[in-house]
Amino acid sequence: MTVSLIAVEPEARPDSLMGTPDFVGAPNWYMSFGERAAVVGVLASLRPKVAVEIGSADGGSLRPAALYSETVHSFDLQTPSDPSDPAFANVVFHTGDSHQILAPFLAGIAAEGGVVDYAMVDGDHSATGVRQDVETLLGSGCLRGFILVHDVTNPAVRHGLDQIRFENYRDVVYVDLDFTTGHFMLKGEERDQLWGGLGLIVVDPDRSVRIDDEADMEGIRPSKYRDTSVLLSKVRQALTAPHHLRLAARHPVWLVTVLRRRKGR
Repeated sequence: MTVSLIAVEPEARPDSLMGTPDFVGAPNWYMSFGERAAVVGVLASLRPKVAVEIGSADGGSLRPAALYSETVHSFDLQTPSDPSDPAFANVVFHTGDSHQILAPFLAGIAAEGGVVDYAMVDGDHSATGVRQDVETLLGSGCLRGFILVHDVTNPAVRHGLDQIRFENYRDVVYVDLDFTTGHFMLKGEERDQLWGGLGLIVVDPDRSVRIDDEADMEGIRPSKYRDTSVLLSKVRQALTAPHHLRLAARHPVWLVTVLRRRKGR
């Protein structure tokens, strides 16, 4: 059997790959290749206006967040080693304990009618700490988009997430605590420990995203949308739709009215 290989010219590649920094070999980004790909994929799909990152460390995941977002608010006990890096030109650094400074910041956003489209939770890895960070985001009233939680495979982090009653948050429409898998550490200080893995939480106050999933003890598990790209595309379309169409999605009678009006124009 003969196999023909077709060379793809650079200009024929997808636009999303053109001019994108090399996140695969990016320094100081403490995530696996799969996790990096997932983070970049979510950000490239959503392209947030306002993003929040809890636990930026040396700025590994902060770089793609800054690249794909209009503004990023970074919360950490310390700023990256080089906050003046041009890659962070649209980043606002909030230095301090997220358990103390995150809630007032989000309250200010909500009071102004603002929206946070994306959040990365990778700060306090204790069960109590991660639970508080996630619940602060969910209870803020200004989230409308995606929340990614890192290190969901770690027992302490997972224990904290398992204690969150996602079903009590009306705005939460999708939860997958195994969005990407974690790994068993083979060396270093964390040898023989479980780390890594990303959890995905979709927040939609308008309930415009309809996902046919099955509920279990950990939240909502994926069933229909095995292809993540289909899910992200569907969610992005719903979250970025004009306000009247989002309302129509909640009320089918309104949808008929909207369509009739548009047809009569």
